[in-house]
Amino acid sequence: MTQSLRKTKALWTLCVFSMLGLVVSLILQVNYLTRDVFVINEYKKHLSQLSNNNEGLEIHLAQSSSLVNIGGYLELKNFVKAEGVKYIQILESSVARKNE
Repeated sequence: MTQSLRKTKALWTLCVFSMLGLVVSLILQVNYLTRDVFVINEYKKHLSQLSNNNEGLEIHLAQSSSLVNIGGYLELKNFVKAEGVKYIQILESSVARKNE
């Protein structure tokens, strides 16, 4: 009878340790799952912020590249409208030479 009692006690001990192992495994898996869900939600928020920023940049680009705004931009940069074009005619027999 002691042999059978030892086997029963060993079996119950094995069952208790197995259950504890399964509970610890469950806790770890739930922890990893919640962490991954949190990271995914953070990436979704970041992606939506980048999308909104991108839309704003596209609107700004469209506004800044319109012909109406180019004139104002050129005036801010102190560009002046050319009044005429003058060309310099160089004779074919002319050769540039370095003065020493």
